[in-house]
Amino acid sequence: MSKYAHASEVLTRDITPLECTWADVVFLSPVHPAQLFAALRRSGRSVPDAQPWVLPADRLDPSRTVIRLMRAGADGHHADAPDADDYLPFTTASLRAVNRVTVDAIQRLESLLPDDPWLPWVDVPHVLYRGSIPLTWFTSR
Repeated sequence: MSKYAHASEVLTRDITPLECTWADVVFLSPVHPAQLFAALRRSGRSVPDAQPWVLPADRLDPSRTVIRLMRAGADGHHADAPDADDYLPFTTASLRAVNRVTVDAIQRLESLLPDDPWLPWVDVPHVLYRGSIPLTWFTSR
């Protein structure tokens, strides 16, 4: 929540398909972060070597889960506001369709200037889950 201290209005944004707000969901990534972090390192950023936690997709209830496509805004540092077409149902097919890092995401991160914020997820699809997720559902790899 501290991440949103400067922009608390974000927490009240609607996530229409889940009938909740930004503050009501857990944000997950359908992509492994290795390529994103490597691109950040190439731009001169110091990124810690950490292994991501992995959550088997079949643990998530599809009625409480949606995929949100993220489009980098004009400044390249924040995502554009979503429209109805930016939400995909949480299915095996839609998850497979978004589980790759795009060339645009890599190029954006590699071209960051020294004072630019380094937000690796701004143009990576998000899996949004309404509610809490037990930590026991995760594994580390």
